[in-house]
Amino acid sequence: MIPAALRRAMRLASTNRLRFGHGTRARIIGGIASIVSFDTDPADFSHPWQASLVNTSSAIFRLGSVNRVAAGIKGVPLDGGDTGEPPQLTWTKLKLDDEGRGYFCAEVTVDPTKFFEVTKVEMVQCANPDTDDGKVGEPNRQGGARPLSGFRARHPVAMLRERADGRIDLYQIAFFDVQHRVQQQEGATRILRHFFY
Repeated sequence: MIPAALRRAMRLASTNRLRFGHGTRARIIGGIASIVSFDTDPADFSHPWQASLVNTSSAIFRLGSVNRVAAGIKGVPLDGGDTGEPPQLTWTKLKLDDEGRGYFCAEVTVDPTKFFEVTKVEMVQCANPDTDDGKVGEPNRQGGARPLSGFRARHPVAMLRERADGRIDLYQIAFFDVQHRVQQQEGATRILRHFFY
């Protein structure tokens, strides 16, 4: 007879076994996955908005979209469009808050005459996504992105953190193409909040 405590331990151990998704194989030796391989060669883990620092003053991004409007940098799509050469977002000095934190954002512009349809998506770097100039400001506590002048709003796709030694760490926030909606004041063209999801 197997004691109840041992049966519980065996059930718990079975829930911790490795599971492999579609297109993934593993050779298991001694209960440990020794070799993991993928059907696609090489495996592609890229995703929309994936940010990569080129150096301490520029970055590139994988193509992402908001409401199917492709993002760009100065009008050039993130994948380079016809040229195939991805544009770089550049800066002379990072905009950071007091804790050394900043963001890469997708800045959308909407058209109030077309039911707030997204007309443009540009990548920007800022310290606070909810201030007009992207510099440090009051935190946003309203539950959606704050409306900016020119019918704009920003959605963070990655966070930057400058360490004491000057090293810049990058943390990805967005992994999928984004949808956008607005909450407008009833009977007016004034936007109360922007929602990204």
